[in-house]
Amino acid sequence: MKKYLNLKEVYIALGLAALVTIICIIVINIKPDAETDFKNYSKKTNILTMKDKSMTLDEAFFITKNKQAHYEEYYFTYGNSFSWSTPIEYGKTYEELVLEETLQFIKEVFVLSEYAKENGYELSENDLKALEANVDAFLNNSDSKIIDATNANRDIVSRVYTRTALYDKVCETILKDVDLTVDKEEARHCLVAIAEISPQYFDSPERIAEEILKRANSGEVLAEVAKIYDTTVEKINVGKSSNVKEEMINFCLSLKDDECKMTKIGDSYCVVYCYLADDELVTQSAKEVLEEEKRASHITEFVTELEKDTPVTINKKAWETINFEKAIFTKSDILQSK
Repeated sequence: MKKYLNLKEVYIALGLAALVTIICIIVINIKPDAETDFKNYSKKTNILTMKDKSMTLDEAFFITKNKQAHYEEYYFTYGNSFSWSTPIEYGKTYEELVLEETLQFIKEVFVLSEYAKENGYELSENDLKALEANVDAFLNNSDSKIIDATNANRDIVSRVYTRTALYDKVCETILKDVDLTVDKEEARHCLVAIAEISPQYFDSPERIAEEILKRANSGEVLAEVAKIYDTTVEKINVGKSSNVKEEMINFCLSLKDDECKMTKIGDSYCVVYCYLADDELVTQSAKEVLEEEKRASHITEFVTELEKDTPVTINKKAWETINFEKAIFTKSDILQSK
């Protein structure tokens, strides 16, 4: 059976951001190059340019390494093994996906912060006081490994926080009258166990599936029964956006708590036990991700329109110096701090 990524981890992790919460997965196809080195570039090298406006490499580096730290902290906090080179459902590794989404986010922060400056958006006195307090909090309270990994100092943190504050103000305007709510049913994820009986491995898959189903409905644990028949069970979350066949999604979402049924998907017979018809934690996380995607799509549309007149140039060679080859945290770092 195909191994599925734990969606509980994905939805929660994808809801994390280093500075502001925004998810926008846009494929930019820029791959890290191990032969390039961030240290060989000037920190003031321009990473993005738009006419006479620019954003420096140290700003992009700070944002990206913060994102890396947040992902690592999340996974290790929950005791999970984690590797940036792990392939995931989007056909990319964690590193590739996060670098792509981060570059898109950085570009949008750049474009909208410059738009804010040109269109009369200003930070109030209270905004500036809050910004300064946040800068102090980051520098004084962050783990030393984050400070070191991000090359943080007051100048770079202040510049990035100022940009994101202006970006947030423009986003508020863009989204002022936009309905971002997502119906719970669209986000609902059930928690199920699936035993797949394939004709590739069994001579009488339907008969075996029926026997497994009968025993499971007689009170035996599905996973234990599956072992007897020399097959395995996958315990996964399934929702409308899951990377499984639509027939399987619809079947799983039709089940009630503690219900066990059989279905045929393609040539295989699947016995499915439903632990939870609504895994509330995953459903809520998925709902937040879907709402964030709606938010992100509106922001991206706005930025795309601006770029028609003022396109952004990415310094690809400079961007390729940023990667996650060196972890910021280890599992023991996080567990020892708890």
